[in-house]
Formats: sequence, structure tokens, C-alpha cells
Amino acid sequence: MLIDSHQRLWFSTSFAVFRYDLQRDELRRYNYDRAFWGEIGDNYQNCFLEDSRGEIWLGSAGSRLFRYLPEQDSFEVIHTRNSGIIGDYIVDLAESPEGYLLVATNRGFSRFDTQERVFRNYPVQDISPLSAINERGLSTTSHGEIVMGGFNGMAILREKELEFVRPDFRIHFTGLWVNNHPVYQDDETGILRESLLYTPEIRLGHRHTTVSVEYSVSNYVRLLREPVEYRLEGFDSDWIAASEGNRITYTNLRPGSYIIHLRSPDEQVGKSLRIVVRSPFYATWVAWVCYMILFSH
Repeated sequence: MLIDSHQRLWFSTSFAVFRYDLQRDELRRYNYDRAFWGEIGDNYQNCFLEDSRGEIWLGSAGSRLFRYLPEQDSFEVIHTRNSGIIGDYIVDLAESPEGYLLVATNRGFSRFDTQERVFRNYPVQDISPLSAINERGLSTTSHGEIVMGGFNGMAILREKELEFVRPDFRIHFTGLWVNNHPVYQDDETGILRESLLYTPEIRLGHRHTTVSVEYSVSNYVRLLREPVEYRLEGFDSDWIAASEGNRITYTNLRPGSYIIHLRSPDEQVGKSLRIVVRSPFYATWVAWVCYMILFSH
């Protein structure tokens, strides 16, 4: 519940949000309904907050963040599809020492500049040893600290510590195996003319039916937490989460053109390598032209 600066009591139930004017003895009900823009989703509200500018914020259990619009007596809906917020399941709200809205979710928390309408996101594992933030587990202190509570402990940090610059995160292909034999630059196979790091395409013969690629990332801690996803275009229909280790293997590749894609789960970083498996001579278009000439005589 929340009593705001206008002496209005805000509270939620399993089916609606209510605003009770303590001075006028008036009750207003806002139904849960995801279908209407001005209503409050279809999940109960976990938390309420009035910030230092007098704006009322509601955080829901799975159906987004809401800002009260007093002129329309309705709500602005903020979610992952129309903004940069980190998640839609809101577990707590707070105002930071510097005046930003802190939105804690089941995926981490966002620091929201409500004037510039810009979100900056912090997965909780990036800034603390916690695995998640509990409901009602976010608070701030008068000394400029942000306090987070989780089932495996509590973390305290200063807001200025959030102003770090993340190092670049890159993915590289670092090893190649064909028919279970390693391939090196300028070896007898002739497959790699230069380092695999700088090779956009490899060409294989029709007997090369098993291909393995090895990859590495520039942020090993990130890799442990968020495994790389991969997909062989022309072979796989969906993205696949890489298992333990850093080698990907495909067998029984038919002649054709493929592209193996690697990416981070947030799709911000990726790498691709084209793999061309040549057809045997008897199945090429040149061979078919020869067949036609022979049969025509």
C-alpha cells in the first residue's frame, strides 16, 4: 500500500487496484485488463512508489511498469517491447539518491531517467554476488547507497559505482576440424589460406561431411553466465544454446552452402562463418552438360 502526498491511499488486490481519497472519502477502482491501454495489465501489483516529483509508479507481477497520468486518470504502460527496461516482472521500486527511478525485476534492475526517458540496465549478477532480487528487496539510504536483498544475502553499493563502462564482448572462431582432423593455416588440406580469425568462408569437398568449429569469447565471466547460442543456416531451424565446452560439431553435411552463426543471448554480439560443401564432379552442372551432349549424340 501507499499513501501519497495528496492523502490518497493506493492498494491492490488479486483483481484490481484501488485509490481511496482519505479526505473526500472517495474510492476509485482500476481493473486489470491487458487489452486496454489505460488499464493495469492482468497481474496484481507488487509495489507502489511516489517519487520526489510527485509521480505515482506501480510495479506488477509480470504485466509491466505503470505511471499514473492524473490528467487522464489512467496509466502509461512501460514494458520491454516499447522501452529499454530490463524486464516486465517488477519486484520493487525505489528512487535513487541521484533522483533516478530504480526498477527491480526478476532479471536485474533498471535505472530510469524519467525526464530523458532513458533506461540503463544492470543484470544483478553483473554488480553483486546475488542470484536475484527478492520482492520488496530494494532500498536506498541517505548516504547514497543502494541496498539489494536476495535469498542468498544482501548487497550494498554506491550509485556512482554504476557508472562503469562495460568492456567489449566479442566472439571469435579459433579452431577448425574436418572429418575429426584439425585444420591449420596453409596445411596440406588447403582449406585455410589465412588464420580462421580472419576467414569469412571455408570451402570443403564432398567427402568432408563432419565439421567442428571452436570459439572463444573476450569476456569469460559473461560466457559462464550466458552461454553462446548458435545456428547453422541451411540446417537448423532454431537457435541452440551451446553446451559445456566451446566446440560445435555437425555431421552428415550434404553438398550446399551453410552459414554458422554465433551470438550472445541478448543478440548484441555475434560472429558468422560461411561453409560451402562442394558437390562431387559427377553431380555438378558441368557434368550434366557433358551428359546431355553425350546422350544427344
